[in-house]
Parts: sequence; C-alpha cells; structure tokens
Amino acid sequence: QVIQTGALYPGRAYIFISNHKSEWDWYLFTRYVEYNWRAVIRADLRNYSFIGPVAYKLDQVFLTGKKGWKDMVELCRPYLERSISILTYPEGNRTRSRFLDDFKYGTFWLSMKTRTPIVPVLIYEEKEAPAKGLFNRGFGYLCGRVTIQILPPIDPVPFEDSKNESSAVNHLKEYCYKTMFSQLKASRG
Repeated sequence: QVIQTGALYPGRAYIFISNHKSEWDWYLFTRYVEYNWRAVIRADLRNYSFIGPVAYKLDQVFLTGKKGWKDMVELCRPYLERSISILTYPEGNRTRSRFLDDFKYGTFWLSMKTRTPIVPVLIYEEKEAPAKGLFNRGFGYLCGRVTIQILPPIDPVPFEDSKNESSAVNHLKEYCYKTMFSQLKASRG
C-alpha cells in the first residue's frame, strides 16, 4: 500500500529520504515509488552477487564510505540537473533502533547546495526484519504487508542562512528527522 500526502510534480527532481528497516527497502521503493530516481549506494555493494550488478546496470550512484558530503554533491548533481531524483538512506545503515537512527549530513548538504526539495518516505513492514539473516543481510524472511508513506516535500530554501551554512544544514537535517520520527512514532506507538 502506498500513501502519498504531498504533491510531487513530474519532471521535477527531488531527494527522497527513507528509513531503512531491511534489505527489501530498495526493491520496495523500486516497485512502488514510480518516479525517475537513482539511489546512493555504498560502493562495496557493487561487489555483492546479484545486487551489485543489478544496481550498476540500473545506473545507481555508488559512494565510497570514506568520501564526504562534497563527493556526494559532485556525484549526484549531474542526475539532479537532468531532473533525475536521488534516493538516500540518511541514517547511513539499516535502522537499528525501534524508530529511526541519527541522520548523517551528506543528504542535507546535497539538498542545500542544489536547492532540491527533500521528500521523506517511511516504510512500514508488518514484521520487523531480523538483525541478521541470510548472508548476514536481513534476507530470508517475509516482511508481510508493507506500507510506504510519501510525505510532503521539504524545501531547503527557507533553511538557508548566508552567515552560517553549517547551521542551516543542521536545521534542515533536524527538521527532516523530527518530521519522520514523529510520524513513525505516531503510527507505531
């Protein structure tokens, strides 16, 4: 089931941010979020059997873990300029806590530097993914019913602060986190 609460405009690039509860999230996103997007994926996953070659063929964005936000902006900007949206998991890993882990800064620098709106996306699985599973990746379980909730876009422009860019990025990051966390908590109790 997909619930969309905000208007998305065709031909407009967005930065989708999603919680990352299991290894199925990318596949669910691919199937149910019918938008032209590319995911930012850890570079080491390119070597994973099946997943890596498929992601490579689908022109996903591979980011080396040691790279910083400037490299992320450099890699993603050409896609956004061609109206291709970007998907990131701002926690940087699968969610380990009940609701949402802390966000890393890269996605929010990307949004500010390119003035691209952020679209929070929440994935709810009926059954929680195991911490480890088949191949130590959380596969090998059936997640049951899945709901994908697409929240309204968040424009980075009102967060801009010409005096302190780092502070502006932090405010945007915190606002997105609070938006997603409160929605997750309200729906999960």
